[in-house]
Amino acid sequence: MSDYTALVDQLRECKKCGETKPIDQFRVYKAHGKEYIRWTCRACELAYNRKWQKENPEKRKAQNRRYYRRNKDKVNAYARKWAAEHPKKRKEIERRARQKHRERDRIRKMRWRHANPGKSREMGNRRRALELDADGDYTAKEWRRLCRFYDNRCLACGLKKKLEVDHVVPLTKGGSNDLSNLQPLCRSCNSKKGTKIIDYRPRAYEQASLL
Repeated sequence: MSDYTALVDQLRECKKCGETKPIDQFRVYKAHGKEYIRWTCRACELAYNRKWQKENPEKRKAQNRRYYRRNKDKVNAYARKWAAEHPKKRKEIERRARQKHRERDRIRKMRWRHANPGKSREMGNRRRALELDADGDYTAKEWRRLCRFYDNRCLACGLKKKLEVDHVVPLTKGGSNDLSNLQPLCRSCNSKKGTKIIDYRPRAYEQASLL
């Protein structure tokens, strides 16, 4: 029988608030193979910890990071268990986090799209294709190869501009997301084309054959 179990029915005075409370309202810690009971009650310790965390946010974050590094698997397992048991609370926490960090996430996504234009176009068109249940797929590498084939020129105006993916047969009209249905156009020409079915590639092939 441990020391704590033997004293479970006794009372103790909290040195912080001065109130006499049952032993089970005090925390237990182990040292030298024995169990000891703290002299401050759980409520006082909790109030002190909350006050300290509020006054020392950077130290609290550092402590949390150190604890996570030492107990990564344990923390992740507990988080998954809690999320499975509290789906509504999890969704509410995620919603508040999105609102709180909306501007930060927007800037982060904008920087990523600017640094990875090919992958951004690839992901955007794949998403649209999935939404419209279109067939086919292509990679950023294949798209760059197609642009080089046409000398990185817009097939509508023939100028070297920043090129966008255009579907010869728009996805909204049943066109595929395959490379065979793509043509590089600048933003202006792509906007003018809209959802019309216009294939600029045969003219480009004829011009190439004349050179």
